[in-house]
Amino acid sequence: MLWHELNAVVSEPVREQVEDGRTNVDFFVSLLCGHVLVAVAAAVDLNAGRADLPWVTAGALAGLLVPAVVWYRVAVVATDEWAGGVRAMVDLGRAPLAAAMGLTLPVRLADEREMWRATGDFVGKGPTDALDPYRAMPQ
Repeated sequence: MLWHELNAVVSEPVREQVEDGRTNVDFFVSLLCGHVLVAVAAAVDLNAGRADLPWVTAGALAGLLVPAVVWYRVAVVATDEWAGGVRAMVDLGRAPLAAAMGLTLPVRLADEREMWRATGDFVGKGPTDALDPYRAMPQ
């Protein structure tokens, strides 16, 4: 719920790390989908008996499924890099986001979780008194 706000306050290298991770996952998922769609089209062609060269179509079908499995595995591995970038964004962006929203990070982790829950409610639903204990003193 606070993704856009968090994205606005983190440094450019952290934001690029998240974008690069997502781009890699998107690329391999797109390859996977493309190979599976062409394989399905070849299977439909074979099943309907419309293939001009059935043995070539069958070979293409088999040849498309092997890389599809590879693209799936690579996409799964690539999610680790994306997840790492998101974790870095959250870890490094907590304090700048709190400061940008006029909040002070509490000392206790349970209180910080409650603050972020209330902040999410504030962003999603509108003003709330639940953030009062966490507001920074005006300068």
